[in-house]
Amino acid sequence: MYVFVKSISTVSLSKSSPQSTFNYKAEINIVNRINSEGVKSMFDTVECPYCEHENDMSEGTVDLPSDNKFDHECEKCEQEFEVFVEFEPSYSSGAIEYIECERCGTETRDICKRGWIFPYPKHIKENKICRTCFYKGMHEELSNN
Repeated sequence: MYVFVKSISTVSLSKSSPQSTFNYKAEINIVNRINSEGVKSMFDTVECPYCEHENDMSEGTVDLPSDNKFDHECEKCEQEFEVFVEFEPSYSSGAIEYIECERCGTETRDICKRGWIFPYPKHIKENKICRTCFYKGMHEELSNN
């Protein structure tokens, strides 16, 4: 049984030759294969611009160069082509949490917590303070030294 999921990456393939230059766009197909034992495996494939063979790209992005492109030899026709990897944005959400500053009482989304920020003003006893109190505390600490 095969379960196809929406493609999450797009690749562009291009090949330049003295006679012509062309660009070929393809999507990496994410295919979940579920065998009779219920074991799921995932394959990323890209179509060869010469013979249209689906090449396995599951190892292609392991050591992806900083420019997100690499040369790949087709598993079937052995022609070399260039693969460009483009990542689509991924979104997530969370509830907005307002926390009260333990020093001045202001409610803020941008709380400074002792242990999360270094250096934390030593003379401030409170553990969760707003940015304004944090900056004032750091200014006081640096002015006294």
